[in-house]
Amino acid sequence: MTIDPVDGSSSAQVGSMRLAAVRWRPDVNKVVVQSFALAVVLSLLVPTPARAVDDCGLIKRLMNTLGASMARNRMLIASSQASGENPQQAEEASALLARQSKDFRELREDYVRNQCGNDWD
Repeated sequence: MTIDPVDGSSSAQVGSMRLAAVRWRPDVNKVVVQSFALAVVLSLLVPTPARAVDDCGLIKRLMNTLGASMARNRMLIASSQASGENPQQAEEASALLARQSKDFRELREDYVRNQCGNDWD
């Protein structure tokens, strides 16, 4: 293998055949490396949406869904007490409502802990 000191190209000779010259340009490689480094730095500096915002939206949707389910269970309990019918269904709804109330309180604490706000938006 030989390197031409003038233009920086290199070539290899096998027997009587000379292989194609490969030109090594340090300035081109330096530009490629610098461009890659710049792309990495910029990707790290670009602000990404805060995860708390996504969590807040999710918690809020869960709270709304759970609240609607809790309202249905309260309505079942109230209608059962008013009519005296379906006491077993009312007991099941009451047990479910107790669990949902606990879950709702935990979600509410997560909502405040993630600094989503102290009240409904």
